Order: sequence, then C-alpha cells, then structure tokens
Amino acid sequence: MRIFLAIIFMVLSGVNLRAGTIVVQGEGHVHHPPSYVLLDLSFREEGQNAGMILSALRSRVDAAVLAFERNGIPKKHIKTRRFNVYLDQNFQAKPVKKPRYIAETMLSIRQNDINQLGLLLDVAAITDVNGISKLNFAHDATQEDHDLALSHAVKSALRKARVLAKAAGQTLGDIQLIQEEGTGGHRPVTFQRMEAFSVQGFVAPTGVTISKTVILEIEMMDGAAQ
Repeated sequence: MRIFLAIIFMVLSGVNLRAGTIVVQGEGHVHHPPSYVLLDLSFREEGQNAGMILSALRSRVDAAVLAFERNGIPKKHIKTRRFNVYLDQNFQAKPVKKPRYIAETMLSIRQNDINQLGLLLDVAAITDVNGISKLNFAHDATQEDHDLALSHAVKSALRKARVLAKAAGQTLGDIQLIQEEGTGGHRPVTFQRMEAFSVQGFVAPTGVTISKTVILEIEMMDGAAQ
C-alpha cells in the first residue's frame, strides 16, 4: 500500500519512473536587488526640410545630454539607441510638391544610484523630449550567479529524489544523467523575475531572480537489499 501511494505521489508531482531509475526535476534561484536603472527618452522632429529637422533633432539631443551630465550622469552612461529618418506616409499617399520627413531617435540613460531616480526623472522632465519610452530596473547577472542557481537546482532535485525514494521503500544509487532544461544544443533558458516595492514614492522592483532548472536521472535500489 505504501509503495502504491508513493507511485501516485510521484505521478502527481511530475516525476518519471524508468526501469531501475527515477527522473526528477529541480529548480534553483539566486536573488539580487536591482543595481541600476535605465531610462529611455524619445525625440522626434518633422518637416519638409530634412537638413533643418536633423539639425533641430541634434540640438535637442545635445542639450539633453548636457543636462544629464551636469546632474552627475557620466557621458559613458548616456547613449543613443537608434536613429530613424523616413517619409511621412500620410504625405506619401498624396501628390505634394515637397515631401515631409520624420526624424526620430532615442537616448538611453543609466543611473547607478537608484535612490537618485527622482532626480533622473526631474531632469528628463525639463529637457525638450517627446516622451519617456521606457523605465527599467536591472541587474547584470554574473557567471557566479548562474553557477549558484544551477547548484541550487541540482540540490533541489536530489532532495526531491530522496523523499520519493524513501516513500517508495527504495534508496538512491548513482546519478545516471544531469541535464539543464532548455539545453539540447541551444542556450539554456534562464528566467529573471522582478517584484515590486516602494522607493521614495516610486514603485520599483526589489530585484532580479535568476532561475535554473535541471533534470536528474538517478538509479533506484531496493532498500531491503542495502
């Protein structure tokens, strides 16, 4: 009866049984608070003189860069993300003597001191921008973070296997296979999740969770034979 209940538990837990082995899945997580914030600002100019709108766009971007530098943002943390120039489709559909152009670009600002988020937004508000395109909180995961999450995943799978083997009256033998889920010749899938908290009146993430999943196939042996 105990073995029957253990098998039912294994099925409900998503555990696979193969001849003489047990296949289990484990997850590991490493949590980090956000270490910096990224702010994307959009700029847009339009008109019939391409040279004039490009010049105007450049002047506005330069002024914004100068404003952020004066407020403590290093120039290396201020970057242009994209630059587009195209014809206004509304004018393309009509016979006009002179085309109308649209020029767009985006400025990406990195602030390493998250407590200065308010100042960052204040500077953005007083610069001549068309809008805030994105506000991201981020953390650059290291190889050590990924390795630690992987280690936690293996330990989690082993704990699950021991509990299930004991419930079935078995013991664990040698590990036959360890596989990171999502590999198979492709880059392993790593999930990053963010949670919310309040900082100086702003809703921001508490951090980034790096998650790994592994599959273990382990030899099963009759406990009575040990």
